[in-house]
Amino acid sequence: MSAWLVVFGQSALFFYLIHIHLLVFSARALGVERQCGLGVTLWAMAGTLVVMNPICGRYHAYKVAHPRGWTRFL
Repeated sequence: MSAWLVVFGQSALFFYLIHIHLLVFSARALGVERQCGLGVTLWAMAGTLVVMNPICGRYHAYKVAHPRGWTRFL
């Protein structure tokens, strides 16, 4: 469990910038934007965490491999 939190902690701004777009795109694609309750919202956020964990992990690995690149600003 703590490894998941470390991944998100090491790429917090990247996660923040990407996750909202992922949620909005998914809601629009499924046609459920502003139509579901709290339960669906919590399941959507859990799904977002599952999807974003490997993406954030790859982003962090790229950031560590290229310390002078553009990612130092995120």
